Order: sequence, then structure tokens, then C-alpha cells
Amino acid sequence: MELAKLMKKIPEEIIVEHICPYLYQPQSKELCEDIKSFVYTKNHLYSLYFSKYSLRKYNRQWLLSDICRFINGYNSYYFRYSNFFYSKMKVLFMLRDKKIEHLYKFIITLEHKLPPEIGIHIKLGILNPHERYKLIDYVKYVENIH
Repeated sequence: MELAKLMKKIPEEIIVEHICPYLYQPQSKELCEDIKSFVYTKNHLYSLYFSKYSLRKYNRQWLLSDICRFINGYNSYYFRYSNFFYSKMKVLFMLRDKKIEHLYKFIITLEHKLPPEIGIHIKLGILNPHERYKLIDYVKYVENIH
């Protein structure tokens, strides 16, 4: 159903008093900078990986692996995730109160059963702008991309 049709079903009072105030409320500078950093980092990393691995089928999977390794303290995550890795994953609202076993299952699903783009976006989203810039430097160093 189109958005216009759905909006017609909502009482005008609800729209005016509860929805419109959010439409006109400016977002914080920090949130705007975070969004800009996310978009810049994602585009920059995709550009790096697609320029280096343009003929390869798994460039997104390699990018996801490098992001995971960065969050895991530069260590391979195939055997063990670090406490820092788990704490970063708990930034996600849906995982905030979950036990490590649940986190682990979510991470495995994210990294092995879903398209890599989803994992890339989620992992970039849990990083702050400073961490994203450090990630770019790390990827350039690890992949020897300049």
C-alpha cells in the first residue's frame, strides 16, 4: 500500500500532534556527523575493494572479514571473538541485554548466512566516526591499498 493511502487512514490529530513534530525537529550535530562518517566509510571501502578485487566474486566477503578482524582487535575471529567485539555488538539495541550465546548465534548468522552487505552495514554502524577512520587506515595497511 502506498504511503499516501496509509497516511489518509491516520487521524489528522495524530499526524499533527505526534508525527509532524518529528519531521521538523533538527537532528544533533553528532548524529549528522555519524551518518556522514558511515556513508563516507562505506563508499570509500567499497571503492577500495572493488578497485583491487574487481574481477573477484568475494570482495564484499573479504571486506566484511577485514571489518570483523578490526573490531576483534586485529585478531582472526575464526576461533574466538574478543570481549571488545561482543561489547561493540551490544551497541545494537536488539542485542543490548542478550547473553554471549545469543550474540554468538547472531554474529554467525550475520557473517555466514546473510548477504555480506548486511553484515558490512551493521558492523560499520556499530563503530563511531573515529573508529571508522581507523578502520580505513587498517584496511589500507592490511590490503596494501593506496
